[in-house]
Amino acid sequence: MQCSIFPKVPHYHIQIYNIFFYEILYQKTPICRLTNQNDPNTMTDGNYIEVSTPSEPLMNGVVYDGRVFVCSSERMWQVVPDGNGRFIPTEVANSKGIVGPHAITVDKLIYLFSKDGINVSEGGQPTSLTDATMAELFPHDGIVGTNIGDMKAVNLEDDSRNRLMAYSGRLYCDHLDIEGNAQTLVFDLQAGAWVLDRYGDGGVVARYGIRGQRPMEYGMVCATETMVGRLDNPNPVDYDSPNAFEWQTLAFGAEDRRAEKLWGDWILNGQFTAGDAITVEFGEDSYSTPISTKTINIPTTGRHRIHGDFPIDFLAVDVAAKISVISESKFEIYNWEPSLLERPEKTILRSTDWDDVGMPGSKMIQGCYIEADTGGLDRVVKVVGDGGVVIHTLTINHAGQQRRVYSFPIIQPTILEIGRASCRERV
Repeated sequence: MQCSIFPKVPHYHIQIYNIFFYEILYQKTPICRLTNQNDPNTMTDGNYIEVSTPSEPLMNGVVYDGRVFVCSSERMWQVVPDGNGRFIPTEVANSKGIVGPHAITVDKLIYLFSKDGINVSEGGQPTSLTDATMAELFPHDGIVGTNIGDMKAVNLEDDSRNRLMAYSGRLYCDHLDIEGNAQTLVFDLQAGAWVLDRYGDGGVVARYGIRGQRPMEYGMVCATETMVGRLDNPNPVDYDSPNAFEWQTLAFGAEDRRAEKLWGDWILNGQFTAGDAITVEFGEDSYSTPISTKTINIPTTGRHRIHGDFPIDFLAVDVAAKISVISESKFEIYNWEPSLLERPEKTILRSTDWDDVGMPGSKMIQGCYIEADTGGLDRVVKVVGDGGVVIHTLTINHAGQQRRVYSFPIIQPTILEIGRASCRERV
């Protein structure tokens, strides 16, 4: 049993059950044509399977776990024998299509380059590999994607440039970005992490894997428009200069996207080689505003815990890290973690909830405490009781977050069941 995909040839074929499944890719047809069994050089006119519709052309297919799968631009089908020499296409539940003839590959699983991202399947319902971390790179519902740092939004218009290949623990997604430049997204299947890769000479137009003479020796051949090169070293080493890597994290806001926090310091744990240069940059509001940068030269090979500080009295809703490494050997980043103090969110014309001060029934109210930061400006707070009656009006001024006690006039003791504070200005 074998599966052969021929780039830049206007058909593909899959051989299984001693039958070749053929499809004319560049004529955009919905039909799979079958050769005669045990005679791949002959084909009967009526020996074909109509899988999709003319508006939904078939793109390619694979053999996985002894089963045949074919994909259109929108869906995937499993093609099964009916026991009478014919084959029946059965649509995979909640399936995804692919964005070009070379946008599907098989490793231990089936990987699909679809319109909304990269997906993985065991022959059933697919699971996204991109939704959790970089869904915004891909177009959705007719809206083009957006950039994430140096990763540019994906452009799917030229389906001949949309390529996917899995080899030796990595998934390579070659495509054009929104600016028309070649871009490659590489997924580490074991670590579950994406990195950005770029190639000169117009980018990669074909890849295929090669195996060496010894166990665990592998390589890959990459072809651009005018050059062919071999990648065969598992360590990230260039022949003439160190490699430069960059990793940008998602924004971290302690699961609170509304309130600012007071940020203190941060740590980065990793395994590095002597001579590595590590630069850590932090930005607020999902990295739209840079706030601090620190560069460290690693003195010895081994595990290191790098420490840095945020600016004094730095307040932000969230922060993200951009970690750049210049290394002549392999390295590992384990985690990063900031320290922070949570702060109440800023409010505008908002009242507090009603409060019975922990005791039901009527009671005498002589005062209250208020924790706030008015930015050094006078703000008016009304204390309201039963029926919305204003008990007392306070003018407060807190420069920084402060908790202060306010007394009501002794000549106006107030008896109520519940009360609340109502601020008619920003606090």
